[in-house]
Amino acid sequence: MLLPGGRVAITTQVGPCQQLLVVEPDGRAKPVALPYTSIKPYLVVCGDRVGLIGASSTHVPEVALVAVDGTDAVEVIRRPAQPLPERAVSIPEVMQVDAVDGQLTVLFYPPVPTVEGVPPLIVRPHAGPTYHNELRLDPEVQFFTSRGFAVTDVDYRGSTGYGRAFRKALDGNWGRFDVEDCRAAALHLIVGRRVRANAVFISGASAGGYTALKAACDDGPFVLAVARSAIVDPQLLRTTPLRRLGMPGR
Repeated sequence: MLLPGGRVAITTQVGPCQQLLVVEPDGRAKPVALPYTSIKPYLVVCGDRVGLIGASSTHVPEVALVAVDGTDAVEVIRRPAQPLPERAVSIPEVMQVDAVDGQLTVLFYPPVPTVEGVPPLIVRPHAGPTYHNELRLDPEVQFFTSRGFAVTDVDYRGSTGYGRAFRKALDGNWGRFDVEDCRAAALHLIVGRRVRANAVFISGASAGGYTALKAACDDGPFVLAVARSAIVDPQLLRTTPLRRLGMPGR
């Protein structure tokens, strides 16, 4: 987004976190200090401020105006009518998990309130498949954590935010590397006695639904898969004319 004085406002991502940067005419990039770890990729210039939609692990998305004059002042102009009390929110632990090829970043949400014994686990591969998980308050996650489940979001190989080589690793390996990485995340939590070994589920939508179905076809640790609007035949998807998918053809 172009700012007065030849400056540019952009969002960047490192791992599951996003931030706002202001690029000066000489190429220097200055981060803007914000209370948000997730920023929607829609910016608008309002005079000497930038309008954005930001969220964090304890707050759902809100609309704010952010000063880019060096003060980093934030004015919230639209927030949820009934925000969740923080004591009822499961705050994720950002974990590094050893996998087949290096380490993975996962977001682990424990049950809130704490339950007796070891909780069941829901593993969530993101859609995309070359997308990512975001560090923001997710009502779906909170629904399950408030009912005794632990939830973990997996940034498997192919996710954005970890460099080009990590993202390109999924090329030709969709349905393999993503499944391996979801399995590695689940086993890490099982071995650490953070979750119950015989109650590990996997749930995904679109590309994540395909990952969930593939994971359930292999031996352990997943006992159930939930796939929403899943891609069940990648080869057919690749060869289907765009007009049959409701998209304009070339």
